[in-house]
Amino acid sequence: MWFRPSRNSFNRPQPFRPRLEALEDRSLPSGGALDPTFGMGGIVTTNFAGGGQALAVATYPSVGSANDGKVVSVGYVNSGGGRGEDFAVVRYSLDGTLDRTFGGTGEVITNLGSTGDEAHAVAVQSDGKIVVAGQSGSAMALARYNADGSLDASFGGKGKGEVIINIGRHSIDHGYSLALQSDGKILIAGTTSPDSSTVDAALMRFTTAGILDPSFGTGGVVITHFSLPVDLNSLGGIHMALAPGAGKIGVAAQLDELHQGPVMVVRYNTNGSLDTSFGRTGEVAISSSTLHLSPAVAVQLDGRIVVAGSHAYNFALTRINTDGTTDTTFGSGGVVVTPLPTYDVARSVAIQSDGKIVVAGNEGDAVGDTNHHFMLARYNSANGSLDTNFGVNGIAFAAGLVVNDYSTAAVALEPDGRIVVAGTYNTAGTTDFAVARFLAAGPQIGSFTASPNPVTAGGNVTLTASSITDTNPNSTITQVAFCVDSNNDGILEPGTDTLLGYATQTSPGVWTFTFTVNLPSGTYTLFAQAEDSYGVFGDPVLLALTVQ
Repeated sequence: MWFRPSRNSFNRPQPFRPRLEALEDRSLPSGGALDPTFGMGGIVTTNFAGGGQALAVATYPSVGSANDGKVVSVGYVNSGGGRGEDFAVVRYSLDGTLDRTFGGTGEVITNLGSTGDEAHAVAVQSDGKIVVAGQSGSAMALARYNADGSLDASFGGKGKGEVIINIGRHSIDHGYSLALQSDGKILIAGTTSPDSSTVDAALMRFTTAGILDPSFGTGGVVITHFSLPVDLNSLGGIHMALAPGAGKIGVAAQLDELHQGPVMVVRYNTNGSLDTSFGRTGEVAISSSTLHLSPAVAVQLDGRIVVAGSHAYNFALTRINTDGTTDTTFGSGGVVVTPLPTYDVARSVAIQSDGKIVVAGNEGDAVGDTNHHFMLARYNSANGSLDTNFGVNGIAFAAGLVVNDYSTAAVALEPDGRIVVAGTYNTAGTTDFAVARFLAAGPQIGSFTASPNPVTAGGNVTLTASSITDTNPNSTITQVAFCVDSNNDGILEPGTDTLLGYATQTSPGVWTFTFTVNLPSGTYTLFAQAEDSYGVFGDPVLLALTVQ
């Protein structure tokens, strides 16, 4: 929990007396606050004449280029004039404005020759080129753009910068997920339908030149058939992630178009063969009673696979060990369900550099209503518990943005840790692109000391907070507040704990506060908490003070 100090009492020393001032009972910004430097209060919307939908998002890696941290969102627009749907690629600058160095306007629309061209996935190469995957009518589509928004003519072997391909002679093939290997090769996960009753999982690997890689599967293609068809009605129904370092490929697919089948988690070796060390066959089934609906997948640094979906319209996660068994240290028996009084559907998942798990989705009052919003939840990696230092008790919302109840909520992480979510919003009877950016954390106090400690009752003690860091860009620390844990539960609580006062910055990065102790002998827990110029609060830091 967080507290906001009163500016009128800033830096005013006070005696240490029980319940001098109660913490205010209200929610305040923390990690999970919308980034005020992005768009309008953390939100950007992009309108197209015929409407469109954003389906995926990526950020530029930190490679020392002018595009570091820029945001790329892809999907499709309705171009009209008989063209139907076209690929749409939009690039935003760090402040959320359209980046006009990309295609001249920040928006690039590509007609791949079908009335149904949809971009479902995007990734940014280390050289700044943008790879986009999706569909063109009944074919899988792949395109690569230069950093200026032009199609990369060196990609695909035909001088067009695009690849349109069908796996079978009469198959219907779509790409839904994309990943870049460390060697630059491109993996596409999607579906293939050789007939009207079959929907199989399909993996393709392309070389850096956009040619099917013959060292992968059969001619660059791997097809996995399940007992039920892959569900095409759950926003793609299939997601992919790479195991860091190991090169293993993890895929999660929802089976059965009514969302009633299991979620299949499949792990492949680098050559496309099933990894039989994972669940003996390379496949693990997750019951629909555990989670279902558009399962998203991410792989931790240790190789464990996190699958996010929904359970009874609540966010649900499970974690699978490297051998395919359920990780029973995660949540309750390997499952985490986050119940809220609203209709909540998880759409994507990402792993932060510190191992914390970020799940993005949307929430609303009911299925089909018009008042849905982006929702984020962040979980601790150790056991799947909600990270209560994020948002409000682990949950954050983009409340000022109304999105469709069926909107994707694609998530990507900035190099500096900020969290980007993209999807589709409603406006004037049409739909268009929406992007929100959240702060990942508040300022963190590295050192919290008391001198002297122990202290004699009636004597003075000086509290010092130092080594304060803040990942929020260009921020400064504006104040540090101190309080005492009134009920000795080790949790900073509004309305219960006692505010002592606010520190003075006595030297760069060092904040101190001196007060007179007026308590019986004993040991007391004190809290220190910093606030930055964004108005964001950091995690409270604890100190045991002994009074003699």
